[in-house]
Amino acid sequence: MSNDALVVDDLETAIKSLDRLPPGSNDISPAVEAAIDSLPHTQSTKPSFLASLGNAMLRRYERFGSAEDVDRAVTAHSKAAALLPDDHSEKPHYSSNLACSLLRRYERSGDQEDLDKAIELQNEVVQSSPAMHPMLPVWLNNSGIISLRRFEKSRQPEDVDSGVDRLRRAVELTAVGDPNRPERLTNLGSGLACRFERFGKVDDINEALALQTEALASLPAHYPDRPFILAGQGKSFLFRHIRTGFLDDIHDAISTLQEAVSLTPDGHPNKPDYLMILGSALARQFGSTGHIVDIDKAITVQRRAAQLMPDGHPDKPHLLSNLGGSLKSRYERLNKIEDIDESVKVRRQAVQLTPEGQDGKASFLTNLGSSLLRRLERSPRRVSGDTDSAIDTLQEAVDLTKDIAPEKPTRLTLLGGPLLHRFRAAGNVDDLQRSIAARQKAVDLVPRDHALKPVLLTNLASSLQTRYEVLKGVDDINASITRQEEAVKLTPQEHVDYTVRSINLGYAFITRFRHLRSLADRKNAIIVYRQAAQSRTGNPYHRLTACREWRDEAWRLGNEEEAFNASACLVSLIPRVAWLGGTIPDRHNVLSSIGVDVRMAAIIAAIRGKNETGIEWLEEGRSIVWGQQLSLRTPVDLLQDVNPGVAEHFQRASLALDFASTRKQDPLLQEPESLEDTAQKHRRLAEDWEAVVEEVRHIQGFEDFLRPRRLAALRSATRLGPVVVINVYAEACIALVLLPGVEEIKEIELVGLSEKVAQRLQVDLRKIVKAHGRTARGSTTRTDVMWAGDIKGILLKLWMFVVKPVVDALEYAVIDGATPRPRITWCTTGPFAFLPLHAAGDYDKAAPGHKISDFVRSSYTPTLSALRSDTSAVNTSFHGLLAVSQPSTPNQKPLPNTIAEIKKIRPYVSAAYVEWLNDDSATVSRVQEEMSKRSWLHLACHAVQDTKDPLKSALCLYDGHLELADIIQKSHPYAEFAFLSACQTSSGDENLAEEAVHLAAGMQLAGYQSVVATMWSIKDEDAPKIAEAVYREAGKGGRPDARSAAEALFWAVETLREETRPTTLNNDWFLRWVPFIHIGV
Repeated sequence: MSNDALVVDDLETAIKSLDRLPPGSNDISPAVEAAIDSLPHTQSTKPSFLASLGNAMLRRYERFGSAEDVDRAVTAHSKAAALLPDDHSEKPHYSSNLACSLLRRYERSGDQEDLDKAIELQNEVVQSSPAMHPMLPVWLNNSGIISLRRFEKSRQPEDVDSGVDRLRRAVELTAVGDPNRPERLTNLGSGLACRFERFGKVDDINEALALQTEALASLPAHYPDRPFILAGQGKSFLFRHIRTGFLDDIHDAISTLQEAVSLTPDGHPNKPDYLMILGSALARQFGSTGHIVDIDKAITVQRRAAQLMPDGHPDKPHLLSNLGGSLKSRYERLNKIEDIDESVKVRRQAVQLTPEGQDGKASFLTNLGSSLLRRLERSPRRVSGDTDSAIDTLQEAVDLTKDIAPEKPTRLTLLGGPLLHRFRAAGNVDDLQRSIAARQKAVDLVPRDHALKPVLLTNLASSLQTRYEVLKGVDDINASITRQEEAVKLTPQEHVDYTVRSINLGYAFITRFRHLRSLADRKNAIIVYRQAAQSRTGNPYHRLTACREWRDEAWRLGNEEEAFNASACLVSLIPRVAWLGGTIPDRHNVLSSIGVDVRMAAIIAAIRGKNETGIEWLEEGRSIVWGQQLSLRTPVDLLQDVNPGVAEHFQRASLALDFASTRKQDPLLQEPESLEDTAQKHRRLAEDWEAVVEEVRHIQGFEDFLRPRRLAALRSATRLGPVVVINVYAEACIALVLLPGVEEIKEIELVGLSEKVAQRLQVDLRKIVKAHGRTARGSTTRTDVMWAGDIKGILLKLWMFVVKPVVDALEYAVIDGATPRPRITWCTTGPFAFLPLHAAGDYDKAAPGHKISDFVRSSYTPTLSALRSDTSAVNTSFHGLLAVSQPSTPNQKPLPNTIAEIKKIRPYVSAAYVEWLNDDSATVSRVQEEMSKRSWLHLACHAVQDTKDPLKSALCLYDGHLELADIIQKSHPYAEFAFLSACQTSSGDENLAEEAVHLAAGMQLAGYQSVVATMWSIKDEDAPKIAEAVYREAGKGGRPDARSAAEALFWAVETLREETRPTTLNNDWFLRWVPFIHIGV
């Protein structure tokens, strides 16, 4: 064999191995290229070696995505083509190879010279080839693809038309059964879809999908380009959905694209593109259905695509802009400010990565303007400069867009938004007129059946309504209503935007009603608000808004039945608004504005004579978060007997969601979970839990599993005595009394008391407590108090306007001396949650019958459900007492009497059952450990209340804070009774009055159904006296009984009150004995 033959054999072997070897330190491609270059130009095989090398490098590039590989492919193909004269029969083939390599490099780098050269070469090949040349279909196909690539940048009709024509000729010249036909069908379909996206001709997209379907049907098994064809079809489905709004198309797009992604390895250059399109499809589906899982998936997919797509890739700006859109959509649903901030950030990056003059620039500017506008609308003062920046950005996008472009209407209507906002802020009428003009033009540019028509009409109506509000031209408000009615009519009721468009129409009707006073407008507003509120697919926050408007307008009209129905709808929405998929702080944030709605609903129910419903609504709408967490700890013994598999699934899902709701990030983790991952996992856990609850409800006998309790189930709360629910809203204040063995709820009107009066009493009491320095146990009375109000006056008002009317209505008799008092349990709402009803009285009158303790003893409960069951029965095993004392907590005021306090209570609990952690032995971890082992808990220490984040309210232990979040996260299987001899253990967050967010309530959630707590700080020397009296009474029967704690506390406080009574009653005396309260059974 000759040496030349040996060289040829070695090169052929080496080239064949190249596309199987990843680029790296052992890469032989440079050596192969050098070996080919060393061959003499006269050797006939040199061009073919170079072409083979170029093809191998191109295949390796498509497999591994290395930029060096595509550069080597271009170099090899350039050398091969240059070695052949123009009249050589193989010249067209080599030129076409070079054009394809240049196209691949352009797709990676965006170099316009590569694209222009590729088009020039491919055009020459097609034009110089005979009509019957066997390679003509290949070259037509390549030429069509390259023309489409240039169209994506130039947006010139001739480019897309030329591309489609050449791709169609390629298909026509390819016989049915030819293995290349599926790919060519797909390319033609992509070209038609591209033209449809630009010009909106439905025939193009329908033909595209038909061609792509034919291509997939004709594929052989394991066809290597199947992902490419699937991606093309998925993109076409997406385009048609965007144009027509058909939901089937978006479902088909997602399933097709998911298959394409799953068949494509991460290293493949097309993987980021497929992920990018899939992310867009998921985001579109979220826009249609509102399902959180869709937008979470979209963001995850788009972030993955961004990781895989190299910097400098021409599609990187497009991908970043899409990611920003998904983040914006999730912000609109979940109100997470970090989402809209990140949306603005990544969309600004997309603009910055796009050179001036590139057509995509207008799209990225539009998207950035949209995110700026949304941030501006929701947080107008948070980021300065957003208004002007949004206007400048969107105006530039509009200026770059021709009127025939399908994007023009969107850009015009968006521009109207910040112009309208700036008008409202600065009053420049020119901004208002520009807003109307832009939005009117947007409406005029699209046909009535266009999917964008409703939103364009809604935006125009908003601008017209604003002009009416300023200039009072009736034509403007009439035109606004007409356009909004058309927008609602064009929107399917199952569409996620149906709710907000109906709300906007309702606002317009009310605006006109205020001007023309036509009752027809108010009645029409009620109708559309009702429709919006009852839309099952609407955003829960929007539906809640619709419920409020529906209720308020019906109430103003005097239609009590409509107001009642609206209230029922509103209460049913609360669990969806305060969804388990959010963290506890997130849910508390949402609920801070809902308490007043629940109280108003119960008042409306009372007016309608439906107090049973009112009680149920108050129960559903109060302590919601605690109720949700308790539902995650529901025993399932009966379910276990009927369906063990479902019971196990429920317990597993509940434990996981409970942990996710209450856990804190471990700062010691080497790689802490990202906030995004944590939030998405939490939402998926909530969805799984909701799904298994629904599965349980389909089992016979469990139809009402974890549904809100009806009144019949709540009546057991009265087994210990009457429960009095105090409800106040605006000028109405009532007491609803549930009596043992009595079906009817007794309603007592509390005359002369309003919400404003109750709030004033609450504020006055808070000022007094603060002025006297009662924020920590052991505080001394301040002597520099200039004015602190009068607690005696507060207690007198509570007696006259609240407690005495209840005592009189229930016909309680005065009981003197040491005779036991009947128990009454207060369940309070609104400002009453912070007022000491248990101490109400006229203390200037010494004779019996002028204070509450002359008639009854008091307990409190946050809800009726908290009293339904009693696990502290004496026939259960007693697991001992954990006593914690902190006489000298670091960074806190010394509490020397805490040791005496524990010594006082020990004799009443057998020593074998007492675990005493004193001073430095009372660490956070040790206390938590012992709490899980004991039935009773006594805490003699400092405590702090965090009003910004109630779950950070904590007990102050030797080495740190034991936070409420940590307490409720742990299991306490033996818990019965907790004595919180600390400061402000029942002082909750005033913004969350209905949620009972304080340490005492947290102890109830942790399992302690009977709790002694304090409303403010107590004197260090008083705590041992109160504690001893309680434990003496509770331990009388041998086995300590928590059920006697309430009465024991009553007598202990009575004794303290009388022993310390001064000649002249003063605030310091009241502050000393009033704070002690009992909560629970």
